[in-house]
Amino acid sequence: MSDTAYSKAPKASKTPTAKPANGAASQVRTNASARPADGYEEFEDEYDEYEDYDDYDDAYADQQGAFEYEREPGAMASRSRMVILGLSALALLVVFSAIIWLLSAGTPKTLAVPEGATGGVPVIQGFVQTTEAQAPTKGAFAPDFMWKDTDGQTVALSSFRGNKPIFVNFWGTWCPPCRQEMPAMESFYQKHKDQIQMVGVSMYPRDDPNIVLNFVRDANYSWKFVHDGDYKIADKYQIASVPSSFFIDRNGIVKAVQVGAMNEAQIENYFQQVK
Repeated sequence: MSDTAYSKAPKASKTPTAKPANGAASQVRTNASARPADGYEEFEDEYDEYEDYDDYDDAYADQQGAFEYEREPGAMASRSRMVILGLSALALLVVFSAIIWLLSAGTPKTLAVPEGATGGVPVIQGFVQTTEAQAPTKGAFAPDFMWKDTDGQTVALSSFRGNKPIFVNFWGTWCPPCRQEMPAMESFYQKHKDQIQMVGVSMYPRDDPNIVLNFVRDANYSWKFVHDGDYKIADKYQIASVPSSFFIDRNGIVKAVQVGAMNEAQIENYFQQVK
């Protein structure tokens, strides 16, 4: 059926018309048989119903669109609220975690601990004033520092010059590689303690003299231990990681620097360079 079949034609007028002439009667009958009046009116009524249905369908579609329009912002608002609530909860979790961490970590403080074995390992008192050009590098004088020994005597690193080479080891009780190499250091020291001076330097803020003393006693290590209470010695020696070891000859000159844990064979090799 063509598109024009759905075009609505005007209704025939019911006003009586003049009777057609005899010559035109057959033509009228022919047209009437091709499109009977009753059939046309039935078709017209169906068309009106179809048109009414279209109007209803259009109205329904308009209502659906309005409904969707009203519902859409509400759904978006709901999703936005959920996102905002999630982000707020995450922010609160981060804040509370930070507060708990700060409370548990606390503020590190320099401990006023008596010198000697009863108050922990000796605390370094500072640098020794000298005109030497000192640096923690191979070929330079080792930076000189001093402490009070367990018998109350002031000891400087330079006081070992002319007598024994020195093995200075920066370490921490909290450092796994440091603890890993210490048995090898003890074995080495027991073999060569008459030929070399060993000094272990622990550092603020993660260690304190009492912690170090307890650790050393429990492990039964026997070389000298001192504590850098303000990290100034570690700064002077440019310590970036631990363990860090310096092998110093009898004249106070740095001959070798090792960053990282060592085994006993490596320690023996460095000892040959300062022996």
